Amino acid sequence: MTSTATIRGTGYLNGVEMDMAELTVIHEVETLWSHGPRADPDWSYVDEAGHFHAAHKVKQDSVTYPTLKSESIAMPCNGSCGGVCEGEGYTSIKRTCQICREEIVPAVIRGDYQFSIPRRTNWTAKVTGLSSGALNGLQSLRLVCEGTEFFGVVSVAGLTTSVFDNRLSLDLHGVSELGRRKATVVAGRAA
Repeated sequence: MTSTATIRGTGYLNGVEMDMAELTVIHEVETLWSHGPRADPDWSYVDEAGHFHAAHKVKQDSVTYPTLKSESIAMPCNGSCGGVCEGEGYTSIKRTCQICREEIVPAVIRGDYQFSIPRRTNWTAKVTGLSSGALNGLQSLRLVCEGTEFFGVVSVAGLTTSVFDNRLSLDLHGVSELGRRKATVVAGRAA
């Protein structure tokens, strides 16, 4: 499955403000099925000492347990895998209360379920503005839109120049991870 988002805002190519900037981000996601149990995101429990514990949903299919200490324990092969582990065994997770050390076993949901895992993210940009020097090789792109700043390294995939006003229209291809953060303002412009 693929999802696409297009963002328009103020763009900066190598620090030079452009007239128009448009960023297109394409996320690829793969949907899988699992037959094993998964963490119950609604689980909560009060231990014998009165300490509250609960699942904290981090992402769609992921939870953490902020009040529990997790310890990985190497277990020897017990033959239940049918030889798949080739005698390596498996890892068991023991969770205990961080305060009283009572062993806690969070609830799970059994049965088949569908989940998604992110795959590749591609991004491209289009910018228009005055010529700003050499455009061969890698370029720095920053786009600011509604309080969010996107940034990364791009290569020029296509170039059109207007003969009337020396304006460039550039098609850019992202060659780095696309960074994202809250935009900050320094000396009257986003930085």
